[in-house]
Amino acid sequence: MTSLLSILRSRRRQVDAQKARVPVPLLRARAASMPSPRAFLSALRMRRSIIAEFKRASPSGHRATDSIHPAALARQYETGGARALSIVTEPSFFLGSEDDLVAARSAVRLPVLRKDFIVDEYQVHETRALGADALLLIVAALSKGQFRSLRACALENGLDVLVEVHGEADLDFALSEACPLIGLNNRDLSTFRVDSGHALRLMKRIPRGAACIVVESGLRDPDDLIPYHQAGSDAYLIGQALMRATSPQDHLRLMVTALELEP
Repeated sequence: MTSLLSILRSRRRQVDAQKARVPVPLLRARAASMPSPRAFLSALRMRRSIIAEFKRASPSGHRATDSIHPAALARQYETGGARALSIVTEPSFFLGSEDDLVAARSAVRLPVLRKDFIVDEYQVHETRALGADALLLIVAALSKGQFRSLRACALENGLDVLVEVHGEADLDFALSEACPLIGLNNRDLSTFRVDSGHALRLMKRIPRGAACIVVESGLRDPDDLIPYHQAGSDAYLIGQALMRATSPQDHLRLMVTALELEP
């Protein structure tokens, strides 16, 4: 079973190798030359928002067909009513790439989240240089000091930050840091199993209006979204269900419509 620690170790080695290929000053210059980011958090401010994800594979067993192209799928997501995109770029365990992000973002007008295991400020500058508008920080993957420095670096680069939490301690820390965008992941990082009730239990600890709440993992059909909506969630990150659908655009539209019909 793949562990979070294995993924983090691998990512650190890859970042060190990338630093040798593209020095920090050059990367910073590339980041500074990019147009202003699209507003990721603002796109989710209205409840009923869906972040549609492109993910080639995962340790849980998901594997997309090689014929799926990120640009074509991004256009389907935009037409289907997504408010934002999430592109997984981790290369070893999720088979992602930076090229996937660049291709998807260039095909649409939606803001794009780089979903990866961010462990170094180098990756923050890299994220901006790729043209992404937001990045993911996983509380359980970082010390408090690392989290604070990476989040500060992201904000300095104009990036929104989706702060992913997996347990009560993670959530309490994110709330104490006044993070405005919090992702509640139903997937256990040690087993990669999904507990659909996990996010609902965590939501009870969040004061109303304290943050924009994004529910992640285990969202397959329109009916899956309703309990979270009724409990106060604002947005939903959906990947595998859309990528496995015969028509991702139509499946996404069904989910958007289900949310729109809710009071």
